Amino acid sequence: MMLNAKYARIMSTVWRWTRSLFLETLMLGTVVFALLAPFSLLVLNEYQHFSPIQKYWLFTYWRSEFSRREQSAYRLLLVEDANHQKWLAGPDNVVPGRTLSADGKEIPFALTTKSKQKGARLVLEPPALTPNQYLSESLRDQIYGGQDIVEMGQPGLDFGVVLAFFVSFYWLFRCTFLWIRFFVNFRARNSWKSNALVMASDHTEEVER
Repeated sequence: MMLNAKYARIMSTVWRWTRSLFLETLMLGTVVFALLAPFSLLVLNEYQHFSPIQKYWLFTYWRSEFSRREQSAYRLLLVEDANHQKWLAGPDNVVPGRTLSADGKEIPFALTTKSKQKGARLVLEPPALTPNQYLSESLRDQIYGGQDIVEMGQPGLDFGVVLAFFVSFYWLFRCTFLWIRFFVNFRARNSWKSNALVMASDHTEEVER
């Protein structure tokens, strides 16, 4: 009997901790979702209107924009002119098509007729360390018209901050309500136990008399 009671207490404690952990995770998850979902949806909407080369560069742009490292390894798609000068492949010099790189990898773009006439060629560079800030700024200015990723989703980010505030307020209100209800129930149980002990004591005294 004592083992059953001990097991029940352990399981009750485990359940309380599990429920508390789940609630905290749910609270944090909903706040983060409320903050980032509008921003992500707006960027996704922008993505639908990107040109093929802008879609190609977006992951690289995102990675270089938000990376905490000074440098990261990238395999860049470049245009090389007759003087061996190179720059990022952009909407002015490539169109959707098919080109094979030096190592046989298929590139889903081809040079424009104008670029070919100038003796340029499309080059997929081998992986190399590139400064993230430099790459991010280059992509912003050459591919995305001076617009960084945060600016693309700024209205959504602003709305997300407001939405996250209201979600946080909701959870604060709900937790406060649960604590008040727990405190009231706790006081009621203690009061009931005290009254039961008093009644039992009175009954004992009457029996002894």
